[in-house]
Amino acid sequence: MYELHAAVLFAANKEFHEGKIDKVNQAERLKEVMDLLKTSEKILMFDDVNSNTGTIARTIPGSIEGIGAIIKHFSSQGQEDS
Repeated sequence: MYELHAAVLFAANKEFHEGKIDKVNQAERLKEVMDLLKTSEKILMFDDVNSNTGTIARTIPGSIEGIGAIIKHFSSQGQEDS
C-alpha cells in the first residue's frame, strides 16, 4: 500500500503537468494519496522501529504533512480560479 501511494502520486502529477486534469482533480487525486499514506501508517506502526518497514513508518507523518500542504495549495488555487 505504501508503494501504491508513490505510483498514484506520480500518475497524478504527470496528468496534471500534461494538462489532462485540472487543479480540482489534482487535489482529489492527492487526497487519494493521503488516504493511502494514512492507511499505510496504521499498518506499519506495528512493525519493529528498527526494521526497513519501521523506518518507512517513521517517514510517513512527514509525507502526510507535505501532501496536506500541497492539497491546501491546490484547493485554494481552485477556489481562486472559480
